[in-house]
Amino acid sequence: MDDKKFIVKTINDKDAITVEFSGNLIINYINDIKLSVEKLNVFNSNINVKLTRVDNIDFTFIQLLLSIKKTLETKKYSFSISSELNEDMSNLLINAGFNKLMNSNIN
Repeated sequence: MDDKKFIVKTINDKDAITVEFSGNLIINYINDIKLSVEKLNVFNSNINVKLTRVDNIDFTFIQLLLSIKKTLETKKYSFSISSELNEDMSNLLINAGFNKLMNSNIN
């Protein structure tokens, strides 16, 4: 990563907006990540979350994803997640019971 510890970017698709997260998705940066998401103004469309090149992930980030999902569901928009996590991170999320939330492709 450059001087930023995380990256949040969007890709506008025909039927949804893809929000891509990478880097350190952890408690140390969760407020900045949350502000980045709020600035994107993506809560009035279907959202596909994509996790790529994740260095670290923790439950504060998972809580943020759950909050986004709940917000979209109340507005009748769809929410999906795809991820490319290493085996350790994928196992952590599966063992914590988040395997239904995460659609992990282990690399």
